[in-house]
Amino acid sequence: METPTTNLDTFLKVHTGEANRERPHVTVPLDMPVAGDIPLHEACAFVSPAIQKAVSQGKCHLIAVAGGKMNDDTPPKKIQLVLLYGSLYEQDEPDYFTFETITGEIELGVLMNGDGTRWLAKNPLPQQEALIKWMAGFLNWNCEIPGLYDLGYAMVEQQASTGK
Repeated sequence: METPTTNLDTFLKVHTGEANRERPHVTVPLDMPVAGDIPLHEACAFVSPAIQKAVSQGKCHLIAVAGGKMNDDTPPKKIQLVLLYGSLYEQDEPDYFTFETITGEIELGVLMNGDGTRWLAKNPLPQQEALIKWMAGFLNWNCEIPGLYDLGYAMVEQQASTGK
């Protein structure tokens, strides 16, 4: 007799991307244009004072920015996001977070593997790899809801003082 799945089981299957393994898919190289690097001090101007402090203390690193629009409303919403890695507060484990510069919201970053499953490891990735997996997260949403995101991306220039 099969055990019925719970709502939590279904949520985790979709949240981690495990459901994508059941769908027919093919992984292909996809060239995505990336703007020139943004200097760290300019990227810091986009984030909250708490994040600026964590960056200056070496507790977190700004990885990349994405800007453009989200097409779920009419007219589309402008969005600008900063991807960061680290911990913002003492009780936080280091992880990838996004800071939405317009609303000031902080959320866990959604980074996706090439097979459509969510990247869940806690160790930091090389900067370019993190950006690739972050872009894949937005592309995954565009597969679910075509045209949801229209974004441009840029990496944040790393300086010796950030430990990168």
